[in-house]
Amino acid sequence: MKIKLPTQIETPRLILKKHTLDPSYIQLWVDSINQNLGWLSQFLAHFSEPMTFEKEKNFIESVLTEEKEIGFGIWNKETNELMGGIGAFNFEEKDRKSSIELGIMLFQKYAGNGYAPEAMKFLEQELFAVGVDGVMAKIDEKNIRSRQAAQKAGFTWNNQEMRASKNDANKLLLVYRKQKSDSRS
Repeated sequence: MKIKLPTQIETPRLILKKHTLDPSYIQLWVDSINQNLGWLSQFLAHFSEPMTFEKEKNFIESVLTEEKEIGFGIWNKETNELMGGIGAFNFEEKDRKSSIELGIMLFQKYAGNGYAPEAMKFLEQELFAVGVDGVMAKIDEKNIRSRQAAQKAGFTWNNQEMRASKNDANKLLLVYRKQKSDSRS
């Protein structure tokens, strides 16, 4: 499924900018991830070791070329600081129009300020506008902040749907969903 979204999405406090291969952009990501490695590794198993320029470049390159994921940096509109990232992925699953997954990560200094639900709502609106019927977020059952952010963005968990993490079979993920009909655009 090919999804075409704008290169930039503005919210009241944020600007979501599509990833680029600009070397200074990649280096900013590497530095930001490494400064937040302890924080990020609590929630995301793939941040268990320091990020390198080459690994981040390869990741962004795959996002830009494979069309299985769309990634954005989350920027503070007022200060122009990189705050984290958000993406939509898993376009290749059978139930494509309702199983597109959103993933978000904020650097520690920005967590708990309502930025995650704001970014999620605006990205989901863009996805719904191009024909996606539903989105989901798979959240570690122990990550209370992310669960609250998903709920603030209008996502619900049915108290049953869970999946093991693909990066850590011992980690249980709760599947939060939101359908286009639930959106209050």
